Amino acid sequence: MNDKLANYFKNFNERLTDDLGSRFDYPKLLSYGKKNRAAITLVDDTLNLPWLDEVEEIVEKIKTIVNNVNPNIDPEAEFENGQFDTFEDRYIVFLIDQLAKLLAVTSSHLASSTKKLSDYYINHRIPLGEMRKLNGINILNSRNSLFLKEERKLVTMREILGRLMDTNYYINLKKSVRFDEGCVCINSVLANEPLYSECYDFYKRLEELLSAHYDLPEPVRNIDYQNFAFLSLLLAFDERGFILSGASPEFDNKDYLLRIKNLKLARKNISVTISADSDDHIDLIFEDNNDYKTKSKKQSKVSLDLYPSLDKQVPSLEEAYTYFQRKVESRCKKGYDNAFVITSLLGCQNDNVIISSPYGDSLDVNLSNMIESCLVTFPADAFTYSHFCPICGGPVNNKGDDCLCSVCGSKYMVLSDKDKKEMVWVKRLKNLEGK
Repeated sequence: MNDKLANYFKNFNERLTDDLGSRFDYPKLLSYGKKNRAAITLVDDTLNLPWLDEVEEIVEKIKTIVNNVNPNIDPEAEFENGQFDTFEDRYIVFLIDQLAKLLAVTSSHLASSTKKLSDYYINHRIPLGEMRKLNGINILNSRNSLFLKEERKLVTMREILGRLMDTNYYINLKKSVRFDEGCVCINSVLANEPLYSECYDFYKRLEELLSAHYDLPEPVRNIDYQNFAFLSLLLAFDERGFILSGASPEFDNKDYLLRIKNLKLARKNISVTISADSDDHIDLIFEDNNDYKTKSKKQSKVSLDLYPSLDKQVPSLEEAYTYFQRKVESRCKKGYDNAFVITSLLGCQNDNVIISSPYGDSLDVNLSNMIESCLVTFPADAFTYSHFCPICGGPVNNKGDDCLCSVCGSKYMVLSDKDKKEMVWVKRLKNLEGK
């Protein structure tokens, strides 16, 4: 079972507690986060496959066996006479297929962890028309030497197996007799002939190697992930220009879980109050303090649910998509203006699912974009957009200061600033027609 990520979050949590103790204020926590920002990232060396050396040796032995077949013979006649259609040779063809399966599974992991330009411009919200902004940025050339070495071995081995599958030996034996897992048994040749015996010894390990790729990683503990995600969130707020407003309440970390109530940060006319009192949820309350018409605060309440990793209840990305969608909808029905799920599951990101993972930038761009998405405002005529949705033009239902579109489900508020300029604050951008 792959426990690298689980161990990372656990060690991160223990190190934070050892360094800061059980009680501290916001400036101390923020300073710690900035100082240790490099420790919030993790080198993606997931392709650590020492058994590739064994595969190289076994493939060389298989090549020797296959090359012992005279290329000038009539393969159809020789196979009909039974000269090469033996149990041991059928076993070698079966082993080629098994090795190809192992390398194909490994290659899929390689593809998912390979640096991609699309990941960068999607995460950084760069339109395709402005891709020139990426010119010269060191995005793709960021692999460690171990990863590159094993990547080349993997590709080379797949190419060699492909050539073996094009030989007469493989083609004729493949169609000769059906051969599967249940056919494999030890005999004198597999046990005593050096070429065949080493192939058989490696075969006995194949099930273990394949199962290692299909096993779920060890689940990450909620308490460990909460501290990582919460500190990353605070660093993102700091990067977006939010500073402490008033005195800092005291953080409680006495049982290895960062807890805080009513931490208030501010940026110009916007403030945010942050509360975290459990290992799976954070509350954000954004306030616009610039409306001249009323003394009451114009607020947007945002829910952040934390979901660190797959587990027995949600064992696949497909089920995670469904779970996250239901969680967001449930929070909105309970009165939140918007809701997000924060997870370490790469590949799950959409408008309401935010990736926060040590496999990324030193500043979590995903969290930073989420913060800005909660603060979208633009000039708009107050009367018009009190009646018609600025997103899709549909009719709206007004509940107090809030406007909820009955067509696309977007939620927004009409504001007037101190200069009497009217604007719309989009709290939730949601296209129900596109579901």
